[in-house]
Amino acid sequence: MSLPEIPESEATGRIAEIYRAILDATGLPSTNLVWRHMASRPGVLEWAYDALEESFYAGAFRVLGAEIVSSLPPPAMPRLAEDGSLDRATLEAAASVMAFYNRANPINLVALSALRRVLAGETTDAAFDEVPPAHDPLPALPRLARDIDGETAARMAALARTINDGDGALMPTALRHLANWPATIAALHERVDGLAGSGALKIDADMLRRRAADGAARIPLAIPASGRPSEATRHALDVTIDLFLTPISRMIVIGRGFEAALRS
Repeated sequence: MSLPEIPESEATGRIAEIYRAILDATGLPSTNLVWRHMASRPGVLEWAYDALEESFYAGAFRVLGAEIVSSLPPPAMPRLAEDGSLDRATLEAAASVMAFYNRANPINLVALSALRRVLAGETTDAAFDEVPPAHDPLPALPRLARDIDGETAARMAALARTINDGDGALMPTALRHLANWPATIAALHERVDGLAGSGALKIDADMLRRRAADGAARIPLAIPASGRPSEATRHALDVTIDLFLTPISRMIVIGRGFEAALRS
């Protein structure tokens, strides 16, 4: 599924300001699809960011995102050996893509869990003064792949169904970056099939969602100064949260395992 979005290159005014603020607060080099998709609906990203701004700048999502994955080891995946399609440069480039998403996805999982609590009317003035973890800068992501061959496209569609746990799934942007190197999509497809078939993917992803919801209860939550959202904004946010929570949690599991396999 191709979702409507406002790319960073087309963002202006308040949307561009929010994109920059999220990047400043998270240390990420690119804005994730969940926020770009919210921006495509008038007033939706603005309300969501106003509700989460304090926690973004307190580093709460970075702290709790790192915390929820720290006690969950990456799933074991067979290492990737260099061959004609997977040379060292390709393995390192693909690992760099996964490193971006492995840092971003836990942040977004906790942020969406916090947003759901705000929409439910939960508020708390609890202070959050934990220090966010230090991270090395991440390189810019490669361009999205174009002219994807049929076999790679079919593998991406199958991966998307697994990642979203159903048909009609959105296409994770990480796959569109990895498709620059079709052999990495083939390798990921083989490994994710095994992970899903064993039941480990569901177990770990469900655990991450529970931990993210629990973590969101520990941070300041408040209705923005602008007041409660309109019915249209609330509906758009509920739909977006439902759309992204499952694939984000499953991509955390998959991404951490695949990055480890790429780097081994």
